[in-house]
Amino acid sequence: MSNRTIIYNYLKQNKLMALATASIDGKPEVATVEYVLDGEALLVNTFTHYRKYNNLVNNPRVACVVTTREELTLQFDASIEQLKDAEAELAKQKMLKAEPNFADFFNDTTTRFFRVTPTWMRLRDYTKHPLEVTEYNPAQ
Repeated sequence: MSNRTIIYNYLKQNKLMALATASIDGKPEVATVEYVLDGEALLVNTFTHYRKYNNLVNNPRVACVVTTREELTLQFDASIEQLKDAEAELAKQKMLKAEPNFADFFNDTTTRFFRVTPTWMRLRDYTKHPLEVTEYNPAQ
């Protein structure tokens, strides 16, 4: 199985990640967000009055961690872009399909949608001895 397949299979099994951003002056912020896979990208959303919104708009580089147990953890670096118009509506529909209970949240006029595009990924499996590390670089 390819490294890409191993990592994306792990992403398919989860839906929450820690999303780390930084303000334009470098002040860090991290928050748990829900994501939906969209090919090799992930779709996320936030409100315009949250700190991370300004961070994402002004500094489109993020770091993320997906973990549900101590034994497996995926960390990755990514670029992020705000989606507009038809792309934002399509992202909203994909996220609603995955989480229909969030309709009110997604329909709020201050909600914005983003595409997270990983640039480097590393999955660590601590159940394996020795530790198993799987890396994937989407750019290669």
